[in-house]
Amino acid sequence: MFDYWFLLTLTLGVIGIFWLVNKKIQSNNNDDKSVEINEQRVVIKKFDLENIEKKVVVTLEKILKRLRILVLRTDNNLSQFLKKLKSQKNDEKIFSVSKLTSCEIITEADRETTRVLEINYLESVKDNPNIDNFLKLAELYLNYHDFNSCRALLYKIWEIDNKNEKLAQLLKDLKSIECNQK
Repeated sequence: MFDYWFLLTLTLGVIGIFWLVNKKIQSNNNDDKSVEINEQRVVIKKFDLENIEKKVVVTLEKILKRLRILVLRTDNNLSQFLKKLKSQKNDEKIFSVSKLTSCEIITEADRETTRVLEINYLESVKDNPNIDNFLKLAELYLNYHDFNSCRALLYKIWEIDNKNEKLAQLLKDLKSIECNQK
């Protein structure tokens, strides 16, 4: 990367030299106006002010070009970062509730299907209250990550029949899924 401090110091130094020379000329004018007028012209001619001015202008032009490049690079990087944020916003939410609670996002169609299945299983449990219907309902709750309903239903089934193998398997699955989500 280009060192801007060097150019800034050089420019300030040249300006400082001009200022000192000007101050020296003014102080000499006050002391010996008539005697040193010729000597001052010689001192000014030695500096060749036009060349110095050209060099200062060229240096300032270089500084401004490099500053422009720096600003354009910063603008380019910011544009790329904004595009990245926009693509993340379109693909998936950056800060979503589902990421915070570790639950999967369920679409409206899935919710409707789940409601219909749940209603069907609940009606079959009303008509025929056997353990298989309860287990199907608990499995539905487990698949759609309704862990509280699944756990409550499995504990009710446990009170009725604690030797059922499918019940034991669902309890293990529920425990492993909950442990994986934490």
